Amino acid sequence: MAFQACHYAALSRGLPALLGDAGRAVHAAPVGEQGEAHALLSRVYQLVTSYLHKYGAATAIPAALAADRALAAAERSGDPVQMGAAARRVAKSLV
Repeated sequence: MAFQACHYAALSRGLPALLGDAGRAVHAAPVGEQGEAHALLSRVYQLVTSYLHKYGAATAIPAALAADRALAAAERSGDPVQMGAAARRVAKSLV
């Protein structure tokens, strides 16, 4: 919600914890539910990527790294929608 409402300062304070929680969710997920956890991690990295793109060229490299991680998590999730969304972030980062 903070991103959509343009509350970037609040978002920047919450992102580290959000990334940590999503990463822990992947490691704690039972074998049958790991796909959902990876999809969640991908969405968090996509949020990070979009946030970093707001700051332009100064954050282009970190944004590209976050986009790459989003795509890797999306591929592990097996969710084609997440893969497409993450691939879009990668393409934007390369442009």
